Amino acid sequence: MNAVTWGVFKGKEVIQPTVVDHNAFLIWKDEAFLSWIDQWGVIYGEETESYKFLRNIYDSFYLVNVVDNNFVNGDLNKVISDFIEENQDLINSL
Repeated sequence: MNAVTWGVFKGKEVIQPTVVDHNAFLIWKDEAFLSWIDQWGVIYGEETESYKFLRNIYDSFYLVNVVDNNFVNGDLNKVISDFIEENQDLINSL
C-alpha cells in the first residue's frame, strides 16, 4: 500500500501519514517511466529529439522516494547532500 497524503487544518501542524511499500513503489516507478515512452514518446515519433530526450530519461534516470518525518525541524537538503557524499564512489561508477 502506498499512502502518501497531506492533511492541512487551520491552526494545526501539517499531518502527513506516509506508508511506502517497496514492491508497490517499484511497480509504480516502472509504470511512470514507461508512460513517458508509451504515451508521450509516441506523440513525437521515435526519430525526434523530444522522443530521444524522453528515452534518455527512461534509460538513465532513477526515481527515488524521500520521506522527511521531521518536516518541522529537519533539513532534507542536508540528508540528501550527506547521502550523495557517502555514496560518491557508487554514483561515479554509474
